[in-house]
Amino acid sequence: MNHLNSFDNFNKNSPIGIFDSGYGGLVILNKLQSSFPDIDFIYLGDNLRAPYGNLPDNKVIEYSTQAIEYLFSLGCCKVILACNTASSKKELLKNNIIGIIEPTIKKLNNITNNKHIGILATKNTIDSDVYKSLDGVVNQQACPLWVSLIENGLYKTPSGLEIINKDLKSLLDKDSEIDTILLGCTHFNLISDIIQSIVGDINIVSQDDVLIDYVRDIKCSKNGYTKYLTTQNSKEFDIESNELLNRNIKSETIYL
Repeated sequence: MNHLNSFDNFNKNSPIGIFDSGYGGLVILNKLQSSFPDIDFIYLGDNLRAPYGNLPDNKVIEYSTQAIEYLFSLGCCKVILACNTASSKKELLKNNIIGIIEPTIKKLNNITNNKHIGILATKNTIDSDVYKSLDGVVNQQACPLWVSLIENGLYKTPSGLEIINKDLKSLLDKDSEIDTILLGCTHFNLISDIIQSIVGDINIVSQDDVLIDYVRDIKCSKNGYTKYLTTQNSKEFDIESNELLNRNIKSETIYL
């Protein structure tokens, strides 16, 4: 798989764009790259203005629209919103834009055994109530500090682990019958092992594979190239991305 520093090898109007407010969407991209190694992708992280989860709705829509329009200006045929906070805003879900929430709901409805589901997400996503349409009993827990803990590498510290434990306890105290927990923020996928170790045998669902069926039939170029873009310093993005994913990622800084 090649990771280019120019767009010269992309066929015009063909890559699939993937947008997230930070690093979590890289987990989604990583899964799609593994499943479709020949497809071209452009990843854009608005890391400079992340996290989105605590922003007012109008700012989430404004920033996301800027990123989406930028990806389309580069010739993307579709744009995937790998950000739950952005996907929760119906104003953004227009033609050729795929949000991550709808496919997540479809998967969850098929995977839970007793229909008692817990949701861990940002405050913005929780407040939107987008996951209330799930079948069964749904309990939600906002985790407003988790994105910052993950992006700053503090989730392994005693204070970071204390925050994670406290939020998980708050969720489980709401319903002792929860058998499935959704990581309703793509950043949370990066600490799924820690979450699993705390909640025991409860089924943890990440969002890294919910988009596979949606991408399978997209008509796009197939050269196996990926372009990484960020609104922050590219060297910082590369260091953080490499640490989180253990991959050698080379990005470019763009300005929205």
